[in-house]
Order: sequence, then C-alpha cells, then structure tokens
Amino acid sequence: DFNVSKIMHSFIDQPNYPVITSSSPDFSTFTQKRFLLDGEMTTSNWPISKVTEDMTGHYILNLSNKEFENRLSKFDSLSLEEKLRLLIDRNLLSKTHLTSAATLIPLISKFKYENSASVWNIILSIVVNLKIYFDIDTKEEADYKSFVASLVAPKLAEIGLTTRPDDDENTIRLRTILLSLDFYAETSSTINALSEMYSEDYDNLDSEIREHIIDAKLYTDPTKIDKYIDNYINIPDPELKFEFLFAGTISKDKKVLTKMAKLLEQTDIVKPQDQFHLFIFLFRNQRIRNEVFSWLTSHWDFVQQMSSDKSLDNYPRYTANSIRTDAEFKAWRDFFEPMKNNPVLSRAIEIGRKEIASRLDLIKADQEAVFKALKDNQQ
Repeated sequence: DFNVSKIMHSFIDQPNYPVITSSSPDFSTFTQKRFLLDGEMTTSNWPISKVTEDMTGHYILNLSNKEFENRLSKFDSLSLEEKLRLLIDRNLLSKTHLTSAATLIPLISKFKYENSASVWNIILSIVVNLKIYFDIDTKEEADYKSFVASLVAPKLAEIGLTTRPDDDENTIRLRTILLSLDFYAETSSTINALSEMYSEDYDNLDSEIREHIIDAKLYTDPTKIDKYIDNYINIPDPELKFEFLFAGTISKDKKVLTKMAKLLEQTDIVKPQDQFHLFIFLFRNQRIRNEVFSWLTSHWDFVQQMSSDKSLDNYPRYTANSIRTDAEFKAWRDFFEPMKNNPVLSRAIEIGRKEIASRLDLIKADQEAVFKALKDNQQ
C-alpha cells in the first residue's frame, strides 16, 4: 500500500538524506544509509520504491566509479536535471570518504559551456571547496588556478566583462559568478581590464560588477588601501562601505593585510556589526590566518565584550570552516577546547572539532589524487 503518512514522516523525522548505492546501472536494487557531512554513516531506512537520476528524488546517488565514468562519457546526452544530480551528489559525497574529491575535476570541466547561473553557482562552491587541497604559492595551486581560468574563459568571453543592455537576470548573475572565479584564478587580462574601469565617481561604476572593479583596483594598486579605509569610514551607502572593507581582506599584499588586521580592535573605525565579518574574512585568507588567530586568542576578552551570547559561538564555528593543517587544528583546539564546558560555546566547539578532523582526513586521503586529476585534465 502507498502510505503517504509513513513516507512523509520518514523524511521529516529522520535528519539528512539517504545515500543510495547500487551495483546495477538502473538502480533496480540498492542499499541505503543516512548521509552526514562529517562522514558518519548510520543505518536508517526510507520508503523509496524507485530511484531515478533526475532531481525528483530526495536522496543522494553514490555511483560506482564505472557508472560515474559512464555518465561522463555520455555527458552531452544527459538532461539538465541529470547533470545537476551528478554535480550536486558528487559534491556532497566528496566531503566524505565515499567519493574522492578528485572526481570533481573532470566533472566540472564538462560544464564550461553551461548557460545557467544556478549551475555555475554550484561550480563556484565546488571550486571554493577544492581549495583546501592546495597550499598557497605552490605549483599545484598555480595549476589549479590555471584550470579554473580555462573553465571560465569560454563563457566569460561570450558574455563579456561588462553589463549589456540586453542582459537578462541569468546573464547578470552568471557574469558575477564567472568574474569571482576569474579573480581567484588571477587572470591578469580580466583583472587589469576591471582595474581600468575604476573611478572615484562610484555612482557611475557598473553597479552589477562594481565589487569586482573595486577588488581589481586594489589588486593592481595596493597603495589604494588607505583610500579604501577612508571610504569605509565616510561613505554612507552600507553596501558600498562593505565592498571597500571586503576588498582589503582578500588581498595578497602583506602590508594591506596587516593594515586590515589592525582594524580589528579599532571600534572607532569598524562598526560593531562589521567586526566579526572583518575577522572571519581575514581568517579565511591563508596569508594572514595565523596572525589573525593569534589576535583572537590575545583579545578574547575584547571579543566577548563586543559579542552577544547569541553570536559568540560564531568564532569557533566559522574558524573551524577554514582550518586545513594539523598545526592550525592544534592551535584551534588549544584555544577553544578549554571552553567546551561553556554552554554558549560547547556545541559549536564539538561540531567544529569533528568537522576539522574529518576535513584533515580527507586532505590526507585525497590530495595526491586531486593533484593527479588536475594533471590528467591538462593533457
């Protein structure tokens, strides 16, 4: 019998989704387990009568390596929903030991001519997630950035850098995503072109790509940082203020980053609602992460005064999201774990500890495979 109540309760009462694994290409027979992002797999059951590869089913498909390669080989014949299913499921599974993150490299390379901004937004998330496997200023990171640049190039060349009168909403969103990716890839032609569009007549900058213009100008001329800080202080537009503040946090220039870090305790400059964002954006930047965390440990009393009980747990939670080395994990544990009995912080610390440990395991298990996939993709 088709019991709607039983089906609904199984998905409502059991958290997360089932992972479907099958040895048959058509999923006529399959097993299922509950999926958790920390990699833990538990035995749970949902009443699933039929498995399909479109987006109608509330489950994650764990394809075998053979079936995954088969989907790649016939990628152009897949429907958009089947492509999305492949992209989303593979991205989730790569955060566990069920699937290697290396498989994401050949997968996202298949999407370089994709038109949908929503699909590219998922690709952006994957590119960001894969950054954990690369140390800054290494050949491997340079190769990865070259890969990202080649991924973006065809579509960005087609739609152009600047807004056009006939652009629809999808194209406008797509351009913003592609520019974010190309900025990460440090494509000099794109960055220089955006930088040349910069003008201090901010109202006349292309509003759809203004943040990229601001970022590019500071990238090419780090001496602008004092002007950017002045703009943050004096410009009334809150969105524009934040764009000038954010630009300084993603810089590669150590002098810029040091100057930004000094703002963390300058409450006469940085608004209380921006203080945490300034901290966490700087922390995400590998070039100054250690210094910013050291600031946190030595200014914890100040941070507690600045934060409410509802927001204090953001510090262990969001710093945990970016940690990618054993040394960083040790520093994080040494500072936060003595506070695990604090009811305000205990849950965030425990979740953060598991998340970091799982991520470090993945890096150790998958890093070489990711490097190899990148090299194979270049051939």
